[in-house]
Amino acid sequence: MSKIYDRALFAVLAMAGGFAGSALFSAMPAHTAAAPDTISAQRFEVVDKDGKARAILFTNSAGMAGLELYDGKGKKRASFGIDSDGTGGMGLIDAAGNPRAALDITGDGSTVLEFEDPGFKPRGSLGISPDGAMRLIIDDKNGNRRASLGVDSAGAPTLVLTDFMGQVIYRAPANGS
Repeated sequence: MSKIYDRALFAVLAMAGGFAGSALFSAMPAHTAAAPDTISAQRFEVVDKDGKARAILFTNSAGMAGLELYDGKGKKRASFGIDSDGTGGMGLIDAAGNPRAALDITGDGSTVLEFEDPGFKPRGSLGISPDGAMRLIIDDKNGNRRASLGVDSAGAPTLVLTDFMGQVIYRAPANGS
C-alpha cells in the first residue's frame, strides 16, 4: 500500500506543481523585444506565399539604389532606380519581357517619357528641359521620326512633319527649326 500511496502522492504533487507553474507564468507579462529603429542590408526581397520574389529592393556596386517588381510568374514588370549622381528613372516591361515605357530624369535635369513597341523600336517621347522647353515626338513603326511638336522656353510653338524618308513635308512656323 505504501507504493500505491507514494505514486498517488507523487502524481498529486506533480499536478499541483504543473498548475502552480502554469498559473505563475501566465500571470507574468510576456517579454516582447522592441522593434529595431533601423534594419540595414544591401538587398531585401518580398516573396509571395510560394516563395517567389515579387519585389526586390537593392543597391549595387555602382551606387545605384533600385526597386524591381515581378508578376506572379516571376517576370520583371517594373523597375525604379536612382544612380549615385541623382539621375534616375523607371521602366515598365510587358509580359514578354520587352521594355515598353520609361520615365527618366537626366543629368541636366530634363525629364523624358519614352515609349517603345514590342520590337524595341522607339515610337514616341515627351520631354521637358530645365528651361521649360517641351517636345512631343512621334515615330513610325520603323522608328523614324514622323512628327515633332514643341514649345520653346519663350513659348514659341513648332510643328514638323516628315515623310518616311525623313524629308520635311510640313513645318510651322515656316521659318522654325
